[in-house]
Amino acid sequence: MYINHLNINEFRGIKSCDQPIEFSKFTVLIGRNNSGKSSILEALSLLPFPESYDPLYKTYRIQHLRNLHQPGERNNRLLYLYAGKSKLEYNLFENSPMQITIDISNVDVILEGDRIGAGNQLPSHLRNKDQSYENVVIFIPDTSRILNDLEERMTEYKDSIQKAGYHTELAELLNEVVNDRYSEIIFLEPISLRKLYKEKPITLRLK
Repeated sequence: MYINHLNINEFRGIKSCDQPIEFSKFTVLIGRNNSGKSSILEALSLLPFPESYDPLYKTYRIQHLRNLHQPGERNNRLLYLYAGKSKLEYNLFENSPMQITIDISNVDVILEGDRIGAGNQLPSHLRNKDQSYENVVIFIPDTSRILNDLEERMTEYKDSIQKAGYHTELAELLNEVVNDRYSEIIFLEPISLRKLYKEKPITLRLK
């Protein structure tokens, strides 16, 4: 699911945008602390739908955001200054407008002018563009609770991860965005990365 732009009104720490945030196929967010970077990522984390299931956190996407800021069923911590109504406007693919509106107790989704009801299904002409749209966003906040939970689950499934070869695929993916080179994840205690240093592997612990 390719996102062309995002416009934010009264969501989390952002009151409004002077103009929509434009995205390319590879976008880097740079800014000072409290400048709204996390709010943008959290707005994107609600795709494809706020109530679509996130297998990484075993809950719905909107509930994951609630749990991150204040566990419960109300959305006040997702609203600017904790009151009112937030509106997120996305442009998907070439030109498919989508709007998510959030108030204290409700979340509404309007896609191409039609309200999305139970089932949270994209229209077929959009769904066929990307068969993996349900997993379009992976949002991993930098909190010790979530990172510890991910480490525990990786350890639990380490045999399956290694059998499928994901421990080396992840290292190869990491090599594309950092200067160092890694060969694999090592499931020691704690989980570690094996770094290639002058063609010789060394082990770096993640904690």
